[in-house]
Amino acid sequence: MLGKYGQVIDYLKSGGVSLQRVYKDCVLLSSKSMTWHLDYASNNLEVRMKGFMPMLGEINKKWIFPDRYPQQKMIQEIEDYMDWQMNQFQKAVKNNPYKHLNYN
Repeated sequence: MLGKYGQVIDYLKSGGVSLQRVYKDCVLLSSKSMTWHLDYASNNLEVRMKGFMPMLGEINKKWIFPDRYPQQKMIQEIEDYMDWQMNQFQKAVKNNPYKHLNYN
């Protein structure tokens, strides 16, 4: 897995997650707020992300990429989703009815 999907794994690690477990067909990466499972099954790479974002709560997403799907395209799809999530977070912050309150 580390060799075959090294680009995807390195990309995820660059986001602050650490390699936790490596098996023949499975890799687990995690941080305090995010967990990534990469499983190779039925000639597909299944990428499952579970995390927590303030104001949005838990976020979960699963991608299924066919064997030999370019890793750069996998990374782009993950980035697109994460960008979308950040836009959702920014909208939630902007529309927060309590943003004017100062708790200091």
